[in-house]
This record gives sequence, C-alpha cells and structure tokens, in this order.
Amino acid sequence: MKPALQNAPQGETSLTVEQFVKASPAKVYDALTKPELMSKWFICAPDCKSDIKTKLEKGGAYSIVFHKPDGGSTVVGGKYIELQPGKKVSFTWGWKNDKGQMPDDSIVTIHLREEKGGTQITLHHERLPDVQEVEQHTKGWVACLAGLAEGVNAAN
Repeated sequence: MKPALQNAPQGETSLTVEQFVKASPAKVYDALTKPELMSKWFICAPDCKSDIKTKLEKGGAYSIVFHKPDGGSTVVGGKYIELQPGKKVSFTWGWKNDKGQMPDDSIVTIHLREEKGGTQITLHHERLPDVQEVEQHTKGWVACLAGLAEGVNAAN
C-alpha cells in the first residue's frame, strides 16, 4: 500500500505522511525504536546502509549515519521528546552541518493507531526551514515508511 501524502499549503514548513502496516502497534513501535530493526528501513536511498545509535528515553540522543554507495555519508540526529510504547514517538531532527553541529530545529512526531488488520502510522514533521526542505523530506519519509511497512509486513 502506498503512503497517503497530505501536502502542506504553499509556504508551510511541515508535512504529514501516512502509512498502513499489517502489524500490531507494539511491533511497529519496536521497528521505530530498536536500532537493529530501524537500520533495515531507515535508509536515505535503496543502496544505502545506516548505522543507528539510540538512548531510548525522554531526552535521550539518537544518531543515524547514512552510508551512500559512492562512499560518502551524512548524519542526522536529535533527542527524544516523547515515547509512548505502541502509541507515539516524538523527536527533534537535525542534519550534521560542516561545523559538526546537528541543529535540532525541526520536530518529528509519529502516531500509531490500531486499526483492523494492523496499525495506521501518521508521521508529522514540522518546523522545516523552507518549502524545498518539505519536498525533500516528504520524499524521504514516504520511502522510509514504505520500507518499514514492507519489512514489518514480511516479518508477519
């Protein structure tokens, strides 16, 4: 199933992406929070690999290193704002810049809602700097959630 994209009005700096997964909210929550499961779907392109470190607690840090096929890498990270097992994950989001800093100016909130036959994921990413970033992050989140659904669905 393709994710449903809810476009933000022009000039808005947030996005919402939805994806249905044929698994319980507990299994989806695990896929969203356990590094060994996250690395299977949290990639920046089909040929990328990712190394993920997390401290799964409110205020705990996470970092994701995306290894690109050309040998380059990019890093994103932030801190967990809220963790509700089986229901919600919220965290700050920032790309490592040329000064080695990871500004956490944007916020990602993922809601999990149990539905017949599985879980409805609603991901909201807010406070992105501009419309171009909204477009780029939308493509990334659509691909990531599709990969998550494919992986979790295959495991069931």
